[in-house]
Amino acid sequence: MWSYTDLADSRWVFGTEYIQLNQLSEPTGRFKEQMCGIYNPAGWGAYYRDGHLFVKRAPVIAGARYPDFGCNFEVFTNPDFLELETLGPFQELGPKESIVHSERWWLFSNVANGAGDDWVRSDIISLIENQTSSLEVPSILNRTDQVALPPAIQPTREKWFGPALQQLLKSS
Repeated sequence: MWSYTDLADSRWVFGTEYIQLNQLSEPTGRFKEQMCGIYNPAGWGAYYRDGHLFVKRAPVIAGARYPDFGCNFEVFTNPDFLELETLGPFQELGPKESIVHSERWWLFSNVANGAGDDWVRSDIISLIENQTSSLEVPSILNRTDQVALPPAIQPTREKWFGPALQQLLKSS
């Protein structure tokens, strides 16, 4: 967690299985920003807006050492945007060596709006399980650029879905 993370902020929705973060253009909490990271063994996160669902998936390497106290998935929001970020594990590199971190992205349309664990289970999980097969772990890992939307399509309200709440508590 970061100094401006406030888990009592109304943008956070903690279910028993999934964590959701709403992006608001005029947040009412103590801080305009919110950020949190977790070890996400499922390797996916999703971003919902106006019937569209963006899914991001990255390989998870069990037992690897990840940055930010073991986080392989982080989410950040402020009044302007919401960011889903995957992180690769620490890797020691020698001279002239490089590293690659792969992400796969999917965009679904006509996704029903909702909230809470029941909605994620009924409307979101089936898309993810049926359409975004697991990724094989590459032998070389790397870090890619972040998602940035042009100002014309910046969302005013978004939701992020992550894995189980206990994963957040374990990494805190």
